[in-house]
Amino acid sequence: NSLRALARLESFKTEITELGQSGAFSSGDEVRFSERIAKVESYLTDHADSVELSGNLFRGLSYGSVLILIALGLAVTFGLMGVINMAHGELVMIGAYATYEVQRIMGHSADNAVDNYYLVAMPVAFLASATVGLLMEQFVVRHLYNRPLESLLATWGVGYILIQLVRLRYGDNIGVNAPTWARGGFEISQDVVLPYARLYLLGLSATCVAFVFFIIRKTKMGVLIRATMQNRDMAQSLGVRTRNVDRFTFAMGAGIAGVAGYGWTIVGGVTPDMGSKLFIVDSFLVVVTGGVGELAGVLCSGLGI
Repeated sequence: NSLRALARLESFKTEITELGQSGAFSSGDEVRFSERIAKVESYLTDHADSVELSGNLFRGLSYGSVLILIALGLAVTFGLMGVINMAHGELVMIGAYATYEVQRIMGHSADNAVDNYYLVAMPVAFLASATVGLLMEQFVVRHLYNRPLESLLATWGVGYILIQLVRLRYGDNIGVNAPTWARGGFEISQDVVLPYARLYLLGLSATCVAFVFFIIRKTKMGVLIRATMQNRDMAQSLGVRTRNVDRFTFAMGAGIAGVAGYGWTIVGGVTPDMGSKLFIVDSFLVVVTGGVGELAGVLCSGLGI
């Protein structure tokens, strides 16, 4: 059960051929040796297929965890405000670039490991994306509540503005060096290695889902969010400041998207258009499949897709 044995089989074949040509054993022995090697090779090929399948499944789960982080904010804001935020992918990108800035300021590099930068970067990424989300909500989104088509077009334009601003500042590509503890992996069985970085992504996603669940189900603000989502006019008539609820919810969704970008930096590349290219279509698919405003649906559809 070792992929490394495949390379050894090739050297066996060469040795057997050379020994057969030199007359060290008969042609019948050479045939028997070749048959046994073919049998072992078939067995190892099946093992290689199993290893590849398990690796693909785990990579799918870790990518699904990123989609869940992105779709959490989309599901809540669309359910609450009726806004299709096409700039949500750019909020992911803001979180990734905030992580890069923290790395640069703290001096982390391949030659000078400052692993603490990654712990500092998480709240910074959340706050950076939440701030951009608040500004977006104040100047664009609040005028387009319950007007999904207009909000789609407007936020699509905002997304392009954010992409171009980041491109002017940083160029087309940057490198975020993962902390040293995120390199390597945990071998659960022969040749099946779970990378530490993707295990961290799964844990990060679970933590954020628990955080959103706690906010929505266990806090006063969560009660106000659910009330506003169910019946805005009734909530407003009972004294709920729905404007503040909208601001808080949009900022929270934007911040969680920033955390998704922060997590992505240790497994993928960072570019100005990463949100629109990699995530926005898939994350909307998660929301549509799982159900608007349904956290359990987002969780299941994100992993399923």
